Amino acid sequence: MAASDVLVALARTHFSLVMAELQGHLKAVGEMSKEFVLLTLSKLFTSYAPQCISFVWLTLAGLRSVVGWVRGGRILRIACAVVKQWLEGVKVHLCSGKQCPWPAMEIQQIYQNLSQLFCTVLRNWQDCKEEKDKQAVLGAVAAMMAVLLQEELCREHVWEQLLWLVHPYQEVQDTCRVTKSLSIFLEALEGVPSVIPKDKFLAITSAVFYQLTDDTKEHSEADRAELTHCILLQARICPEETVQFLQSQLGADREAGCVAALGLLAALARSDEPTMTEKLPQVVEAVQCLCSDPRIQVS
Repeated sequence: MAASDVLVALARTHFSLVMAELQGHLKAVGEMSKEFVLLTLSKLFTSYAPQCISFVWLTLAGLRSVVGWVRGGRILRIACAVVKQWLEGVKVHLCSGKQCPWPAMEIQQIYQNLSQLFCTVLRNWQDCKEEKDKQAVLGAVAAMMAVLLQEELCREHVWEQLLWLVHPYQEVQDTCRVTKSLSIFLEALEGVPSVIPKDKFLAITSAVFYQLTDDTKEHSEADRAELTHCILLQARICPEETVQFLQSQLGADREAGCVAALGLLAALARSDEPTMTEKLPQVVEAVQCLCSDPRIQVS
């Protein structure tokens, strides 16, 4: 029997002993100790952990510890799986309102700590190289967003995180990492039933579009593809606002902006997205207006 299975069996009668044992392994150095803790937490959570607030806190502490140092591989994927499992276990209580068995103060602290974990994951795991790692992080980020967006006090923080992701565009020359982080966030947001505030959406769209059309920066083909991907993701999340923004750029004085907007509208028109199919007449009308403008030459 694996050591983690032994601890699961002991937990039913000696919970405090198990807590102490897990905390000891959590402080130990080495991947085996971290993996041991994560696997044990996962197994215990499937049994009875969501009903125990102490175990909820221990699991969250374990996850924050792992996120702080791991950068990829098996442990990262295990941690992401435990994040999703932990959220599945606690969100039933967090979203149950007055029926929640946990004290209100404990609930607020859980949300605050989850918000901190969310920021750490975005900051530390944005450069995953392996596709399996990227998918695991994406799933964990989406699961955290789905819970955080249920709480009004956390919702604004999640949206601010979007602005935090694009702020470095103004400060660094190599913006590739910024775009990758934003892409992960938007891909996760696509699966969450919530609406981005219009001011936040426009700020993000403007920042990404400006990067795409900034002649002073030499973007590689991969960077340009990533920036374009971000715009297309935003179109899937907020099709009306995205099309309106791109239409507004068609009449701009900057030729680079006009060309980029035209290319993005063409890409949207070619997409198979049902929401974009509905916008197709609007896109065609915008392009026709551009072509009939005597001030603009379209090659």
